[in-house]
Amino acid sequence: MVNLNIEVPDALHKRAKLAAMLDEKTLKEYLVKILRERVSQDAAANGFTRTEARR
Repeated sequence: MVNLNIEVPDALHKRAKLAAMLDEKTLKEYLVKILRERVSQDAAANGFTRTEARR
């Protein structure tokens, strides 16, 4: 697993933290979930298979 450090605006952090709580997940779990979903959607929209998207 890779660590990813990013800076986000305070307001976005608060909104994401609240969304994670409402989804009963940690912020990390929530962000990984939505990142996975978005990357899968983008890959599918661009015609990549699941295996190709992992490369």
